[in-house]
Amino acid sequence: LQLSVESFTEIRPQTEEGIRSYLSSGMIRGIGPKMAEQIVGRFGIRTFEILDYYPDSLLEIKGITPKKLEGILTSYQGEHMLRDLAAFLSPFQITPKKIRKIYETFGNEALEIVQNQPFSLCQISGFGFLTVDEIARKTGCSPKDPMRIEGCIEYCMEQENQEGHLFQEKLLFQEKVYEKLNYGYEKGTVTELEIAQSVYKMVEAGKLHFESGVLYAEKYYRYEHEAAKALAALLMQKEKEPEQLEEFLSKAQEELGICLAAKQKEAVKNAFSFLFTIITGGPGTGKTTVEKVILYIHEKLRGGSVLLMAPTGRASRRMAECTGCTDASTMHSALGLVSEEMESESCDFLEADLILVDEMSMVDMRLAYEFFTRIKRGTRVVLIGDVNQLSSVGPGNVFRELIQCGAVPVTVLDQIFRQGKGSLIAANAYKMLNNSAALEYGEDFVFLPADNAECAAEIVEREYRRMTAELGI
Repeated sequence: LQLSVESFTEIRPQTEEGIRSYLSSGMIRGIGPKMAEQIVGRFGIRTFEILDYYPDSLLEIKGITPKKLEGILTSYQGEHMLRDLAAFLSPFQITPKKIRKIYETFGNEALEIVQNQPFSLCQISGFGFLTVDEIARKTGCSPKDPMRIEGCIEYCMEQENQEGHLFQEKLLFQEKVYEKLNYGYEKGTVTELEIAQSVYKMVEAGKLHFESGVLYAEKYYRYEHEAAKALAALLMQKEKEPEQLEEFLSKAQEELGICLAAKQKEAVKNAFSFLFTIITGGPGTGKTTVEKVILYIHEKLRGGSVLLMAPTGRASRRMAECTGCTDASTMHSALGLVSEEMESESCDFLEADLILVDEMSMVDMRLAYEFFTRIKRGTRVVLIGDVNQLSSVGPGNVFRELIQCGAVPVTVLDQIFRQGKGSLIAANAYKMLNNSAALEYGEDFVFLPADNAECAAEIVEREYRRMTAELGI
């Protein structure tokens, strides 16, 4: 037999022995077994009445000073408050850990605040607008409560960020907030004017940023603004192509046993002609080969420390395997970022003469901000990636926009090396990226008609099963 408890009420002990055990259980800080004995010896079964209504009477007990009494009462009242909070919030599936967090934030006024001003909970980490709005609706809060409107604006902006948007057009954003606030109420209960006024106040208070008709969450505006400012300073640095570059380019090919294509040579030259460059290209276009040559020439030209980074552990391990540099790391590790949300623990510049970043397409605006603002002047930076592959986890389309901005030297590798001879896959992929429908068909590239996405998924699964049955995994 198992029990599922929806709510409970504590029945406090009524006997002297029970009260003594309760007080000495450790639930009330400041009262141990000996002091519990003295308190019950003095007040008997009236002990709880004394604690609730006449607490100053405890000063009659030897060892209880005014300061100690304050600590005892804080602990005693806190336990009661936590139980009352738990009873009130039990229908909303709020965890005990969050209930304790509410009490730690608001103290003995916690229950009153939750009942009468539930949107105050939005200021506590872990309490989202939807949860708080459910509590507010059931406690009869006004749908026009300014804290409700502000909470909904913050929630909608977070949703935009989670969907990958750095900002949102102001009028469109306010329409989304309007729909969310009036859901379940009569249309127009919260007016467009009230929402616009709240947005204005939040911009004034520095919670949102408004510029050129769009709204940002303040932190994302700061990330973009500071990253762009740092990047502009890096791009203003001047660098000349080293005189021995051609000589080392030939030596690199000879010693590494490779033959670079024209675009690959251009990529290497750009890496040493500018202090900040981008190398991009699809799968199999030789990006890793270029990395190896850059590392070789850097060592021969002037040496100095090298930092290899990638946004994920898997990408950094692959980078280490392909280049032979075993100390490649994740960007988070190199920058001292302990979590996705927290700012860097360090504000020091990255100590390296050459920084290579692979899989740059996965870098979002926040990570770009942490990276660009930590590059010291004179450091050579090469960003490598493919804009058509993995996109960033967080908001921002940093790599694509850097390529398109026209201010950064970019080399596009467009010759395929990795695919089998005569393969149509890479060739057709390149045509698709250039908006060409003149595809070629053959054994390794066929067209299977599908009416819709669901049908296409079924065909992919069917073909996969057929081919693994024939060829093995």
